[in-house]
Amino acid sequence: MIANVFVVLLIAFFGTTLGITVHQYAELHQQASVHHHHTTPIPILKLEHEQSKEGYKFSYETGNGIYAQEHGYIKNHGDKKHETLVQQGSVTYHDEHGHPITLTYVADEHGFQPQGAHLPTPPPIPLEHQHGAEGHQGQSIPIQENFGENFDQAQYGQDLHF
Repeated sequence: MIANVFVVLLIAFFGTTLGITVHQYAELHQQASVHHHHTTPIPILKLEHEQSKEGYKFSYETGNGIYAQEHGYIKNHGDKKHETLVQQGSVTYHDEHGHPITLTYVADEHGFQPQGAHLPTPPPIPLEHQHGAEGHQGQSIPIQENFGENFDQAQYGQDLHF
């Protein structure tokens, strides 16, 4: 309230400099309050969390249909060189049409690995390329080390083995 009075006084004092009058400010302020949306807090219906020496697990469910669960543990516990936190879980929410979307995931020494029907997938490798890659197995292909002044004068060195 005090801030609004202060802003009104500033606008009244500097109105010509700002190019807006007190009445224009009041109108803008009223329009902004009409368009301001009040959101209702979303209730947490269920919340569980457990932690032990073996790892942890948690889950929650919200009033707007979100459900999530996760568990984790230390893989290779005690082996400082190979210790890894492994986390597995899922989250389900609903899209704008009300359809459930579920994402499952694993996060470990191989990175974050999400899965879900809604995630994009790469196109399949064409059959002719699959056979082409298989045909190079066991063969060596020379790697060009130095282009020299001219591509024809390139020197070839080590072989790349497939």
